[in-house]
Amino acid sequence: MFCVHCGKEIDNDSRFCPYCGGEQPPAPQAGPSAGDFLGNAGQSLGNEIDNAINEVKNSDEARVIKETVSEAGKKAEDIKKNWRDYLTLENMELAAPVLLLMPLIMGIIKMVLFRVLGIFLFIPVIGVVFKVFFGLVKLIFVIAAGAGLGAVGYILYKKPEKRTPFGFVALGASVLSFVSCLGMFFNWKYVTVIFGLLSLAWGLESIARVVLGKKGMESQPDVQADIDAYKSFYAEMKDKYNREKEKDRAAMPQGTDANGNAVPAVMSQNNSYFDGEGTELLGLLVLTAILGSVTCGIATPWMLCKIFKWRKTHTVIDGRRLDFNGNGESLLGHWILWEILTVVTCGIYSFFLVVALRKWEMQHTFYADDPTSVGSFDGNSFQFFGYGLLQTLLIVLTCSIATPWTITMIEKWQMKHSIVGADRMYYDGTGLGLFGQYIICGILSTITCGIYTPWAIVRLDKYLFSHVHVDHGYEY
Repeated sequence: MFCVHCGKEIDNDSRFCPYCGGEQPPAPQAGPSAGDFLGNAGQSLGNEIDNAINEVKNSDEARVIKETVSEAGKKAEDIKKNWRDYLTLENMELAAPVLLLMPLIMGIIKMVLFRVLGIFLFIPVIGVVFKVFFGLVKLIFVIAAGAGLGAVGYILYKKPEKRTPFGFVALGASVLSFVSCLGMFFNWKYVTVIFGLLSLAWGLESIARVVLGKKGMESQPDVQADIDAYKSFYAEMKDKYNREKEKDRAAMPQGTDANGNAVPAVMSQNNSYFDGEGTELLGLLVLTAILGSVTCGIATPWMLCKIFKWRKTHTVIDGRRLDFNGNGESLLGHWILWEILTVVTCGIYSFFLVVALRKWEMQHTFYADDPTSVGSFDGNSFQFFGYGLLQTLLIVLTCSIATPWTITMIEKWQMKHSIVGADRMYYDGTGLGLFGQYIICGILSTITCGIYTPWAIVRLDKYLFSHVHVDHGYEY
C-alpha cells in the first residue's frame, strides 16, 4: 500500500501515513470473486443433491424397494441353503412358461436402459463400462431363457407322460425363446422379432393354462379357459390394489377441491394435480408393447388413445378435471397418413408428427364437467423443432444435467399453446424445482434396472401438472 499524499510505501492496514501524517482513504470492500460464485453454486447444487438423496431414502418408493430387496435377499439365502428343495420337476414346470417371456422382458429392459443411460455410451471410458454392464444384463436373460429350455427338456426326459404333442410344442417354444434372446445379445435382426413373438404367444397361453389353471404342460390349450383365468387373476389383483389404495387414502387428511369433491388435503391446497398411479401406467405400457408387436403396430392408435384417456382423466387443472373422447378408429386414418409422409420424406416428417399428434390429442380433450369445452393446440412444428434442437444440444453439452431445465422450457411452450374451451394454460414450474424429482427418478430407475420407469413418469407428471394453471389474463 502507498500513501495517497506522499507516495511512500506504508502498511496495508495503516489509517495515517507515518511519514507525512496524511489520512488514508478506507480500503474498498472486495466483492465476491468468481471462485466464491462457483463455490456457492457448487454448494447450492450439492445441497440440492443431498436433499434429493435424503428424499430418496425417506420416500415410500425407497421403503418398498428396500423391503422387497430385503425379502428377496432372505429368499435367496434360503434357496442357497436349500436349493435342492426348490429344484423340483413341479417348480420347473411352473417356471418354464414364465421364462418364455424373456425375449419380451429383455427387449423392454434393453430399451429402457438405453433411454435412461444411453447418454453415457458416448463418454470415453464410462461408455465402455456401460457397454459391459448392458452386456451382462443381456447375458442374464440369455441364461434365464436357456434355463427354461433345459427345464422343459429335463421334464420330458424324466416324465414320459409329458411327451405329448403339446409337451413337445412347449420344448419348441423354449428353443425359440432362447434363440430370440441370443439374437438380442448378438444384435441379430429378424430372428429376434419372429422367434420372440412366437415364444411370447405360447408363453402367455402356457401361463394361463399351467401357472394359473394348474394344468400340466402336456394338456390341451383352451382359449376360453385361458381368458377366464386371466380375468380371474386380474379381478383378484385389482381388488387387492383398490383395498390398499383406499387404506392409503383413509390415512390421509381430507379436504375438498373446487367442485366440493373430497380429495386428500395435499391436493386441496393446490387445485392443479395429477392422481394417476405408476401401476396403471405399467399395465398400459406392457399391453401396448404386446399388442403393438403382435399386430405389427396396427393396434398402436388404439393403445395411444387408451394412454391419452388415462392421462387426461387423472389430470385436474385449477379444480376442473379433464377428459378425452378420442378413439383408435378416428386416429387410424391420421396415423396411416403420417406414416406414409414419414416414409416418403425419408423421416423428415417425423419432426412434424409430434405436433400433429398433439393437435389431434387436444382436439379431443375437454373439461369433464363441460363436454362442449373442446380443446386445441396452436403451436407449430418449426417452433417445436427449434426447441427440440436446443434441448438436444443442451443435454449433450451438459451430459444431461440440463435436462430438467430443457423439460421446463418445452413444457412452458407446450402449455402456452394449449387451450381447453376458452382457457389457455400456462406453466409456472422451474428447472430447479424439477431437478430434485429428476435426480430421484434417475436414481430409482437405475438401481431397479429401469423397472421404476413408469413410476418415474407418474412422479414427474405429478410435479408438472401441479404447476399447470389457467391463464386468466389471456383474452381468447
